Amino acid sequence: MIEMAHIDWHLTPFRAQKFASIYRPIVPRVLAFGALGYSFYRSEEDSDHFVHSSLWEDREGFKRFWMSREMQEMRVKIIGLYEQPVIPSWATIIDQG
Repeated sequence: MIEMAHIDWHLTPFRAQKFASIYRPIVPRVLAFGALGYSFYRSEEDSDHFVHSSLWEDREGFKRFWMSREMQEMRVKIIGLYEQPVIPSWATIIDQG
């Protein structure tokens, strides 16, 4: 069964471009930790809302990514750019094309 890790980033106003330029390089790094795929997108309705999703066969790979040194360093770089605590959530993929 494939699961999706979903990370919502709700940014402090006027910090979206800075966040995107800093965070974007780490997005594809999930593949090195075993992800099957990923997406990173910005809401059109709320330009300060970004979402990073990744697909996994098991949650251990995501845990390794989330707790990795490079992700810890990334969180230090972007501290103060987002408003709410960031807690990854999970969904089960029922069907995809």
